Amino acid sequence: MSVVHYASTNVTIANALEITAASSGLQCSFNGGCPFEVSAKGLSTLLRGDPENNFITICDRECIFQDAASTDEKAQCLVPAISTSYSDENFKISIPSEDLKTGKYFGTYQNNQAAFDDILTED
Repeated sequence: MSVVHYASTNVTIANALEITAASSGLQCSFNGGCPFEVSAKGLSTLLRGDPENNFITICDRECIFQDAASTDEKAQCLVPAISTSYSDENFKISIPSEDLKTGKYFGTYQNNQAAFDDILTED
């Protein structure tokens, strides 16, 4: 497990988080909801103080911070539901959408069909 810091300018981290432990061997269904704990002094303060910029992700999905179950030493969040073709089909985790507009849309170029004519040298 690692801590990822994102910044748009040069940043000096004076008091970097030190993760000492995290839930291991956790088994959870595609529906999520299982508690996941990360031991790092001050992590829950960061998550509580600025949830828009500080959060835990699992499989690129935000883990739902549990303030009441967290302490100064550990942060707890609930594992998010994970959408896969299997979980969608069998457990309806995510419902496919067919709300795409019909037709071909390709930029604002005058001859948009040129992108589909197999001629690669035409300007």
